[in-house]
Amino acid sequence: MVFRNDYSQTNGNDYYIDDLSLTKISAYPSGQTGTTIPCPVTPCYAGSSAPVVNNPLLTYAAPATGANLSNAFSTAPVPPSGAALVWYDNVAHLGSALTSAQVGNAPEGTYYAFYYDSEHLCFSPVSSPVKVQALCANLVNSTGFNASGGASTTFTLNPTDKGFQLDVYGIDNSLNIKVNGTLLTTQEIDFQSNHTTTRSARFTDGAYYGQGGIPEIWNIAGNGTTPALRFIISNNGTVTMFGAKATNGPLYPLQLFNGNTFNTYTWNTSSNNTIVIGQIVDGPTNIKGRGMGIKNVPCKCTDPGNTTTGGSPTKVGITNQTKLEGWPESVPNGFIALESQKAGFVITRVQNTSLITDPKNGMMVYDISANCVKLYRLVDTVNNMGEWRCISKSCNQY
Repeated sequence: MVFRNDYSQTNGNDYYIDDLSLTKISAYPSGQTGTTIPCPVTPCYAGSSAPVVNNPLLTYAAPATGANLSNAFSTAPVPPSGAALVWYDNVAHLGSALTSAQVGNAPEGTYYAFYYDSEHLCFSPVSSPVKVQALCANLVNSTGFNASGGASTTFTLNPTDKGFQLDVYGIDNSLNIKVNGTLLTTQEIDFQSNHTTTRSARFTDGAYYGQGGIPEIWNIAGNGTTPALRFIISNNGTVTMFGAKATNGPLYPLQLFNGNTFNTYTWNTSSNNTIVIGQIVDGPTNIKGRGMGIKNVPCKCTDPGNTTTGGSPTKVGITNQTKLEGWPESVPNGFIALESQKAGFVITRVQNTSLITDPKNGMMVYDISANCVKLYRLVDTVNNMGEWRCISKSCNQY
């Protein structure tokens, strides 16, 4: 005998039972035999098995804004009869289930699948977690090059899933790029203003090098932070080009013209890639820059801190308080320990990092114009070039 109140309310939801009696069951229900009779239970069509997840990590990269949670299954799961598959962002299926639009484009987070019986308002056990992670393009395997007199330069880049980026700091008037044995373009990429028949690259706004106040390309000096030219060669066969209109200036999109077009090339995502940079000799021909692989990595990640005790004691300390016995030796693994309860630590401040004429690898300053703490790192040992970057949360183990 089962008495069930389906609604939890404080008013108008009670029932009264009167004049009941219990008697011994004298016969089994029709078709049943044995010594016990099972008690009736409320059915749950969701079942006792959780949906089986095959892909616990789903990723997406720009321009996408989320991942399809259905891809967590190698084949679409078939819910038990009378139940449906639902997704929640918590293990206790609290709140509302994700809509179909949210399932198809889930942002970063952790999600859980259930079978749900809407008739009896019950769930199956929870699936294993499915993590959705955003990916950002990261530059790896930086390799510098420097050639003159028409000599070509060859370097190898490791396989990456997004392609590679070529930054040119200085160039005479033209270049050609070969990717795994295939020339990137059908003609030399020529920027010189008086090469009316062979000039084959210009800005997408119609401007040219050597005209309209823009200097010739060989008069623009780039560096590791602001190159003169940038080529992004993608694994899918698309190429985008950018150029600066002044030394240390911003980059603007470039395009091919005058019959020059892109060839079809192959970028290796599982084996090494060979890049050859060359030039047609025309006067003091030279070119320098660096190539970098482009790899998708998590946009943000954290590693747990080392909470183990011990380690080497800190030998140097600066304090504006009464020095305690055993300090700074009590601070493990430090180089300098700073101590204060009402004063802050201020690092060197500059109006702009471009004012620092001879930065050193590992230098750190506060850039007033950029409104951030910047770190300088050497990215090209061939040309002794580095770059300033604002310190931000990202993944640094790649």
